[in-house]
Amino acid sequence: MRTILCLFAGEIGQKNEEAVMQYDDESTIIHLLSDLYAQHITVGKIMFLYEEFGIGNNGESEVWLMSDMPVLLENARMLCGGLFDRYIKSPEVTSMREINIETYDHKQNCNTSDWKLYYKLLLELQLARNFTKREEYYQSEKYLMKMHEDLIKVLDDSKVLYQQLSQEMRGIFETFLLEYADADQTMIFKILCLSFLLQMSWNPIYVQMIYEETRKDSYTIDHKLYLCNQIKRLTLIHPQMNGGSYISKLYEEIVFYWMNEFSDILKPISCDERNQKKVVVLTLQFLGTHHSPTKTANERIYTIGRLLDHEVLCINTREQYTAKGFLPFYDACIRSIVDDYNGGCRMKHKDYLYDFFQPEVEMPEWKMMRALLMVIREMAPWKVIVLGDRCLLGDLCAEIIPTVCIPMAFSTIPKKDNQYVAVGKQLTDAERLDLAETGYRMSSIIESTFTFELVEQTVKLTREELGLPVNKFLLVVVGIRLDAEVTDEFLKMLEMVYPYNMHVVFAGEFERYEELCEQDEALRQHSTFVGYQKDILALMENCDLYVNPPRVGGGF
Repeated sequence: MRTILCLFAGEIGQKNEEAVMQYDDESTIIHLLSDLYAQHITVGKIMFLYEEFGIGNNGESEVWLMSDMPVLLENARMLCGGLFDRYIKSPEVTSMREINIETYDHKQNCNTSDWKLYYKLLLELQLARNFTKREEYYQSEKYLMKMHEDLIKVLDDSKVLYQQLSQEMRGIFETFLLEYADADQTMIFKILCLSFLLQMSWNPIYVQMIYEETRKDSYTIDHKLYLCNQIKRLTLIHPQMNGGSYISKLYEEIVFYWMNEFSDILKPISCDERNQKKVVVLTLQFLGTHHSPTKTANERIYTIGRLLDHEVLCINTREQYTAKGFLPFYDACIRSIVDDYNGGCRMKHKDYLYDFFQPEVEMPEWKMMRALLMVIREMAPWKVIVLGDRCLLGDLCAEIIPTVCIPMAFSTIPKKDNQYVAVGKQLTDAERLDLAETGYRMSSIIESTFTFELVEQTVKLTREELGLPVNKFLLVVVGIRLDAEVTDEFLKMLEMVYPYNMHVVFAGEFERYEELCEQDEALRQHSTFVGYQKDILALMENCDLYVNPPRVGGGF
């Protein structure tokens, strides 16, 4: 069997028709597309059509591409490689001036091995797109999570291939992938491609593209919150992304939507109507004693409840990295939930018991959001304390009751028009001036100390017991996101100090450590990964200097 994909600009014409018909027989399938706008037929569109027609999936022995657009044929041969067995220029040629694909004319700058890698990358890309088109993945949340896992495996392979490409070829691939995603015309694959390119390059243009993509009617408010959460996470790990302004605009739109939904109950409760003995604490996540935000929540609840003698209701809003509005997003972080906490119960921290509630549904859910707002209205607490930035329930509560936002990264100052913000430091005069000029309401900023109780040291360890060199100056790097935070630039910086009798100790979660050591013999010789340390102080007292990767937070 043989398949021929024919792409013609304008009408076919007699000579082109004769050229096609000479191949017409029982063993040939011809896909004929004519009267096309030449400037819109790009390599990405060719690959899209290749899949749409199922070419190459039915055991055909040969697949050909025929066109009257010479530049298109040349670029298809260059970029699509072995997708087609033959490239045929038809007799009636369209003027090359009509074709707008010169962005791909880079062949002279790329070597053969680059093209082989590029072609492997295209095959991985096809596999990823096939996952996003499978209908069974959209039947339930369970299947969506399965798609997420399958895509991660495919795109992790793609990431390895991408990183091996030359800088020139990366530019070609990025241009191609954007065009290919546009040709697909589905938000699912488009978001996947944009998020992949974002995390390959950390170029803020892709944050802007994701934001602009959400302007389309096909994106629901849940989709927008899901994407907002994913990009917020990436900006914490990679501040150089500069995506904050787009996240803010997207989040403001989400808050505005929900305020309109509940405008009938978002009425302020006056000071004399509120109960001075009651406080509501909202947290985005509540997972366990080794989870820093949960630990911070318990510490503050203990201070408010036991030391200040208030009644505390803690609500886990379950908004952090919610799966509601799920879209395939490269290397997405999906919420962790302790199901045993679902519903209402009593929690204990030290010698203090407090009321706790965790919704059983994926949040934000309309009925549950309204029910929680009604409970808080009826309770009429003295204040609401929100632990973490961009808590939707907290932003709605601020319309009813004075609300204090305490960001988890104590070095950041979120902008809140209707809330107090407790910053974990004393501001300098220059910082106050800068904030005022940026539009912050200075009377709403509370300067404080970010309190955090380190887990008490219970054991004593030696360098020998930890497997660390005895006579080296030890640098310690701690984190649960080291796979993302330990970048090539960070490693190059560390490499500069190896000759000065220095050794790096990585602690936390670092799955890529062995992989990086295989690629970098100097890293293997001058570093040790000690895994997750339950007693961090026992490790710390054996080290000499704490080194913080570029990130928001860390370094306590």
